[in-house]
Amino acid sequence: TGSRVLEGGHGSGGLAMHLANVMGSKGTLISVETRAEHAEVGRMNMERLSEVLPEFPDWHLIEGDIGEIGDLVIDKCNELDAAIIDIAEPWGVIPKIEPLLRAGGRLACYCPTTIQLEKCWEAAHESGLIVEWAGEMIERRWVKASRGGVRPGNTPIGHTAFLLISAKVAAYEEE
Repeated sequence: TGSRVLEGGHGSGGLAMHLANVMGSKGTLISVETRAEHAEVGRMNMERLSEVLPEFPDWHLIEGDIGEIGDLVIDKCNELDAAIIDIAEPWGVIPKIEPLLRAGGRLACYCPTTIQLEKCWEAAHESGLIVEWAGEMIERRWVKASRGGVRPGNTPIGHTAFLLISAKVAAYEEE
């Protein structure tokens, strides 16, 4: 079987389109979006992609609260290999997503601010997840120098974000 991935915060479908390309036809991708207008744009983009991508995953778009879809996830794929969360308050859904992850499954949270990163870190820890990596993602444009070589451009940084990646570890059983 392929990977089973939950995307929280589907938006226009940019991340889902990349995941669909990587996952191929054996994967299952469940996208969740609370805002109907965003879900519709994302749905149209994914439908266009499905027409041209030779191997498209088993994709499901759910309009609703990601914190309330546990039963739907279990119905579609039993458990998750990964969840990628990009919503306003990701720390609130971490305790609800953790039980859906298989042992070794990963949870990633996209956080625009350090306060959100800290809250996600605490929620992951309280849910029994191990934080494997947390850090800042900065986009810095490079330009060709007038006398040869390349260097960072003089334009300001357009955006920065923080990511937290955590893993569910198998429960230890004593013999």
